[in-house]
Amino acid sequence: MALDFKELKKELKGIEVLSKENLDIQTWYSDIQLWAELQDVTDPKKIFIACVLTSKGEPRKIIQQLENKDQEEDEESEDDDEDSENEDPVTGYPSLPQIVEALETFYGVKEDQNQLLRELRALKIGRFEKVKNFNKRYRSLYLKLNKQKKKQVSVLDYAESLQNNKEAWKRVSLKDEISLEKAFTVAEKVDRLSLIRGNDNGNSSIQQNPSNNNHNNHSNQNFRRKPVVEQKPIDKGIERD
Repeated sequence: MALDFKELKKELKGIEVLSKENLDIQTWYSDIQLWAELQDVTDPKKIFIACVLTSKGEPRKIIQQLENKDQEEDEESEDDDEDSENEDPVTGYPSLPQIVEALETFYGVKEDQNQLLRELRALKIGRFEKVKNFNKRYRSLYLKLNKQKKKQVSVLDYAESLQNNKEAWKRVSLKDEISLEKAFTVAEKVDRLSLIRGNDNGNSSIQQNPSNNNHNNHSNQNFRRKPVVEQKPIDKGIERD
């Protein structure tokens, strides 16, 4: 089935273009990975084209060179199990991790996976931060981890990061058997319901205590109705005969 480039460009519109001037490889990688997961994209060709469309200049050339290079290497050697898992042996298109590795190797930038895992486990939601916004930060960092490190992150790890939001923390802690994505959804739902309940309680308290408003209105009315007493001037120092 032919790719619909117009539709693909629409899907990729929110991803910041990778360039030599904007060389945030890990953020770009996280965005591409998230797009693939949300759109349920598994076709190596479509992912490869998405990488090309969301890059320009030197990074784009590096990515484009990988197509033929990986195909040639696959024909020359079939002994490397790890490489054969990462690329499609039929099309020769490189996998997303291979593309990222090539970019990081070329530019000499590669983030320490152990450090990323420590940062993720130390991440905490702000006291007044919405869960939805926090999940964006958490997911962005999580997607930078390789497969091995991702396996070390549990739902309980995520629950610990929600301790400043007691309702969300409590609910997610009781659901340690679900996936991390499902835990994100549960926490966001709890946060929304808490906000709705909070608004309802605030409105109810105003309706249940009308006496304060009546008292204030009565006081204001008394103040407005208070007559103004006109004082007559007092004559001093005038003696009568």
